[in-house]
Amino acid sequence: MHFKEELYEHYYKSHILPRTGPLSIRKLNKKLKVFDLHFGELLPKDFNAHIIDAGCGNGSLVYWLQKKGYINACGVDGGVDQIAEGKSLGINNLETADLVSHLRVRSEAYDCIFLRDVLEHFHKEDVLSLLKTCGSALRTGGRLVIQVPNGASPFVGRVLFGDFTHETAYTESSLSQLFHVSGYQDFSAKPFSPVIRKITWRSLFSQSGRRAIGRRLAWVVVSRMYACMLFAEIGRHTTVITFNLIATAIRPK
Repeated sequence: MHFKEELYEHYYKSHILPRTGPLSIRKLNKKLKVFDLHFGELLPKDFNAHIIDAGCGNGSLVYWLQKKGYINACGVDGGVDQIAEGKSLGINNLETADLVSHLRVRSEAYDCIFLRDVLEHFHKEDVLSLLKTCGSALRTGGRLVIQVPNGASPFVGRVLFGDFTHETAYTESSLSQLFHVSGYQDFSAKPFSPVIRKITWRSLFSQSGRRAIGRRLAWVVVSRMYACMLFAEIGRHTTVITFNLIATAIRPK
């Protein structure tokens, strides 16, 4: 057995549970605003659109999509335990399957494909093939949305080396290169920004409110310091510096 197969066989119990604990409806609902912030503007306008979260884990993104009214949202993942966990909480349209095999036989089936925390698990020589497979599974004008560890982040090691099955990190530049060669257009990238609770006058007197203020100030200071370092080194400071980055592109008409 290849070492990755052995790790994936125990992935839920050895990697997911120790970090996040068991899934619950409360945890799913807490993620709704996070997904709204990061992915809301990237969704199709048609609520009948066919959307798949390929490598969906326990289905939290599918839960969000279905809550928003996308009745044809679905997810596939090779992790039997994670799919079972999502189904036990009532998330519909989840399937245990190899995501590549699933997409390969569904030509022009989807209006939008999500690949969140997926590409970093693939060897470099397989990434281009996966992106082309996604392109074939998208309808004309369909969108591919990717979330990956950001190689330009000063803390990329925390994400990249936090899972022994990870292979590599990405940057805006390397993803643009991959999308271009894979036949996509309208590439764009943005930070996976921290979601910090809204600060109000009332929250100033609570511990959680003060913590939110501290996080917000720390993020502003650190991000601007890093931007200044980049400007001093290369003369520009537009690089995304969050742990993860989000990239999207369109299948050409």
